[in-house]
Amino acid sequence: MKTLVERFWQQYARLRHAVETNDAPAVEALDRELDPILEAIIHKETRNPDEIRIQFQFAIDLLNEEAEDFAGVQRNTELLKTLVNRYIGKGYSPNDKDGKEHTVLDEAWFDEQPDRIIVVSTDYRIFYCNAANASRYSLAVSDVLGKHIAEFVGLHRFKDGLKEKLVQCFQGEATQFTYAEDADGRTIVVSLGITPCFSSSGTLLGAMIVLQEAADRRRRTGAA
Repeated sequence: MKTLVERFWQQYARLRHAVETNDAPAVEALDRELDPILEAIIHKETRNPDEIRIQFQFAIDLLNEEAEDFAGVQRNTELLKTLVNRYIGKGYSPNDKDGKEHTVLDEAWFDEQPDRIIVVSTDYRIFYCNAANASRYSLAVSDVLGKHIAEFVGLHRFKDGLKEKLVQCFQGEATQFTYAEDADGRTIVVSLGITPCFSSSGTLLGAMIVLQEAADRRRRTGAA
């Protein structure tokens, strides 16, 4: 899996270069090469926790990479939704070798993930937060629970975009929200992968949000 992902990003870098240099034949050829690699990464079903983590990380990285491309965001959100439905939405645990069903909100598994993960209820309050997310704010998990999501992303961001995305999620649609913020004198892009979170009985619990941070690429481009 790791080799496939590395190969994808190598070819992806070549594709970006071909686009920038207006090399149409190379763009067409590389685009054809990337599709089967992408399919192989996303559509491989595995019970190996490390490979599952690599699949999720790849889907989130691709969302971040193409965050300014509307069509790309739509396509990549569907890729992330495919993984969520396979490993979480259908109630399978990555550590469960016999395929036994379990609660969709698998706190033990979420707690083990290096990515920041929260689950927001339909009244926009956080009722689950893993240790990785709490430590980002130098807080204990218990200090995050019950708080309104606006306390962490900012009231204006919540009202001007995130709330609408959460409403879409509560209606069953996986989506994404991206914003920039200043941290320690540098600009950080925060990407939120948002997917519906259900109980094992099919009851909507809220929205599972995976948060990723990256340096602002626009700043790098402007400095070049």
